[in-house]
Amino acid sequence: MSQKLGCIRLTGIECWSRIGVSPEERAHPQRLVVNLDLSLDLKAAGRNDRLDLTLDYAQVVESLRDQASQGEFHLLEALASRLMQSLMEIPRVQAVAFEIEKFPADLTGQLQKVAVRLDQSR
Repeated sequence: MSQKLGCIRLTGIECWSRIGVSPEERAHPQRLVVNLDLSLDLKAAGRNDRLDLTLDYAQVVESLRDQASQGEFHLLEALASRLMQSLMEIPRVQAVAFEIEKFPADLTGQLQKVAVRLDQSR
């Protein structure tokens, strides 16, 4: 019998990271926004109203922010991959739809944002 999964959606998670191809772009942390859907079994938490039976999304947000602020990244794809890997290490999580947005100052007037989207499941 297949397991029916629910989804916890977290949107607008603001992170800061030193990211960009050029040293000038990485000189100062840039604002990033993460949106994600975490698929997991929510039945037990729904029946019992207990945090330990679901995902503590405050911890997820804190972890994403900490990881984004550590180190430097040349590519948004590299940071996205690192964050996705950490999300997939959460035992309850069965699948993740992940998007990270960057607002490059050097492209102001040409585009509003750049986004990378990753999807992964067990």
